[in-house]
Amino acid sequence: TKSYEQAWQAYELMRACGVRPDSMALSTLLPGMVAAQQWERVVELAEVATSNTSCMVPAETLNNSLSQMQGSGRQTRLVERLHSLMDAAKVPVTRRPSFGGRRGDYFTRPAQHVPPGMMEAPVVE
Repeated sequence: TKSYEQAWQAYELMRACGVRPDSMALSTLLPGMVAAQQWERVVELAEVATSNTSCMVPAETLNNSLSQMQGSGRQTRLVERLHSLMDAAKVPVTRRPSFGGRRGDYFTRPAQHVPPGMMEAPVVE
């Protein structure tokens, strides 16, 4: 069974006992919190995962978290926070949130060369 709340309680107990989660714990918890749409917890885990000089979870895991959070809607502040954590940790962002227009409403394609004077059209999902 998928008991996301029990998993989170185990994580909190671990932290309360001074145990720092390893990459396996974070790589397991992050997708669970994404599936449960517990976005504040996703960002908290991402903060821990990116606090070292190297990221403790695969870039794909964080990118999936970012994409799912964006797709849930109305999580602009958390989307921006997760994106900035990934940037600061130099985690390649395969899909960047666009904050132009109505903030957080769509993604743009990854950065690429655009001739001067041309603007890339957003990809609406």
